[in-house]
Amino acid sequence: MMNQTSSISSIMQLDNTGKNYIYTDEQLMARFQKEDEQAYIELVNRYRDRLINFVYRYVGDFDISEDIVQDTMVKLYQKKHYYKEIAKFSTWLYTIAKNLANTELRKRKQRKVTLLSRITKDDKPYDIPADQPGTDQEIQSDIVNKIISDHNGAITFLYPEDHDVSRGK
Repeated sequence: MMNQTSSISSIMQLDNTGKNYIYTDEQLMARFQKEDEQAYIELVNRYRDRLINFVYRYVGDFDISEDIVQDTMVKLYQKKHYYKEIAKFSTWLYTIAKNLANTELRKRKQRKVTLLSRITKDDKPYDIPADQPGTDQEIQSDIVNKIISDHNGAITFLYPEDHDVSRGK
């Protein structure tokens, strides 16, 4: 019972007298809508960790979950005047987070990324490109030289005055 009460409301010191006031989420949001920055900070502190856990269940990546929760808090700040007390504040905030998580999941589907750690032996073999510079150029040079040597007689026949192809004439 004590735990449930503490999740619904929070102690927040709003003046210099040292008195503590207890506000519900909806009351904090109403204060924030009246430009009370401390109410916003309290809402962020109250929901940040819970939202990270919630979003992590959707996306499965902690870093991305943190980014989504940060975006959620930015949206909360920017769209504070859209909140109406017809719904619980937590429902409204979790809906924002869920929508942002779904957007991230849609972006992931559009990005075709193959992680090498997830390739199994049943998958098609994947050749990792060589790190040596100029490997492609060496292969191309070898091919060009082979073509030139195979067709040197034809080149000499067509261009007798410029038969030395290696000099670039």
